[in-house]
Amino acid sequence: MDSDLLGRKPRFEHPLICGCQGFRVDDPNDANMRPPPRQLIGEGEDGEIIEDTRILDNVPQSSLGRRKYFSSSDNLERFYFETNYMYTFEFYSNFFSPMRHRIEIAPFFSLKYFKYFNGYP
Repeated sequence: MDSDLLGRKPRFEHPLICGCQGFRVDDPNDANMRPPPRQLIGEGEDGEIIEDTRILDNVPQSSLGRRKYFSSSDNLERFYFETNYMYTFEFYSNFFSPMRHRIEIAPFFSLKYFKYFNGYP
């Protein structure tokens, strides 16, 4: 994570792969990827995304292991997103409102965070 909230151009940058609860990579050309109607690819019966990093070499299969693995800059810098794969990220936070670009602590207090994300959603 890299941030400078008090600088001339405030920013908050965080590796997406470290901040999500569930993550998976799928090859859309794989014939086994066809989900049943009204179901997301990689979604379990409970509606949660099933962690799957088998396509990535030496990346742990558990979410805890993946976050720990990618907390190392050396590991993080070896990987990049490729357009021929489909990536699924699952986030959960009861304070985070992506639709409003705000952190909503209570009905009477919220913080607009967009300016801290360096122009990225």
